[in-house]
Amino acid sequence: MTIYEESPMEKLFGIKTPKKDNRGRLIYEAFDAKDKTKVVEIRTTQGINRAPSYAYLLDVISDGERGEEITLLFSFMLVEIKGRNLQTLARALIKRDCAILQEYDPERFAPLTQEQPIIESVEIKARDV
Repeated sequence: MTIYEESPMEKLFGIKTPKKDNRGRLIYEAFDAKDKTKVVEIRTTQGINRAPSYAYLLDVISDGERGEEITLLFSFMLVEIKGRNLQTLARALIKRDCAILQEYDPERFAPLTQEQPIIESVEIKARDV
């Protein structure tokens, strides 16, 4: 699964182009999985994005087969993820294969089906430094 399509820019410079539907709207994917990634980029609708290292991830807490809630416990912050059909995202996070996870924004992305994984909210609680 990838939220990007390979383009000439990707081949030459590593710049990735987001996929679009036939109406030109961005296609939403809750996450992008890759083998052996070192960080997880967390994209929120509030414009606050983080990219913590998996080295600081202490625990992945999920509601199992319900697939509605995941909590990431890092040594310096807590990330609460809520949505639906998040079972595959939880598995990718446990395996440390999730490179990007992103919150759904209906103004930016094409409409979804009921079966698609969707991140409806991401709350980041960072420890004051």
